[in-house]
Amino acid sequence: MRCKIGEGGEYLGIDLLIWGSPCQWFSVAGKQLNFEDPRSKLFFEYVRILKESNPKYFLLENVSMRREWIEIINRELWVEWVEINSNILSAQSRRRIYRTNIPNISLPENSLYTLKDILLNEVEDKYRLNEQQVEKMRYLKWYKAIPRIKNWYEYIYREWAMSFPDRLDRPSRTILTSEGTISRTTHVIGDNKWYRKLTPIECERLQTLEDNYTAGVSDSQRYKMLGNGRTVEVIKHIFSFIPKTDED
Repeated sequence: MRCKIGEGGEYLGIDLLIWGSPCQWFSVAGKQLNFEDPRSKLFFEYVRILKESNPKYFLLENVSMRREWIEIINRELWVEWVEINSNILSAQSRRRIYRTNIPNISLPENSLYTLKDILLNEVEDKYRLNEQQVEKMRYLKWYKAIPRIKNWYEYIYREWAMSFPDRLDRPSRTILTSEGTISRTTHVIGDNKWYRKLTPIECERLQTLEDNYTAGVSDSQRYKMLGNGRTVEVIKHIFSFIPKTDED
């Protein structure tokens, strides 16, 4: 498909415009600074491009967020939203909101994939945890109630327990950009003899990408790309509702 630039710099003739804004400051897991963060303000650039290009169809993907922010975005995009959890079509639980003018989208049948389904039979030793890392991970994932003081106010900071190791008989938790680190949210699998992190290939499979799709850069960059990415099979499902034309 070819497009042209119209008067005033508007791009015309685009069939499909897809975009995902930086999500960290909308996420219920983040600081929720919403539009006060410069990265989140990129949303309004998308709206500008959308209005200038006037594509046949568009798709915006983002995380779950507070209702008041959803309503702001809805007003700008004049469409309602559909929430799809990636665990319907993959082995990863990843709730995302999709705003689109593609009509009549329905949810697919559940694939019933689990974390076990995407694991490699053999992995390099570099993904295994040593004893110190295992102990640190146990602490990070265990329940904590820590007294703190902020602005002369005393309170209890709590972190609820997380599975250690991760269960293999259900979809994984959402993968994040920090999968290669030793952090509270890092996925760890194994048994009493050894534990390991997920490999980049396994994270690719959780996003329903081909093996080694992100190869060619460091592991840390691969984890970042995959944590920031979309689940391909979900996007394919949404696009399957684009009306067919005589040219297709």
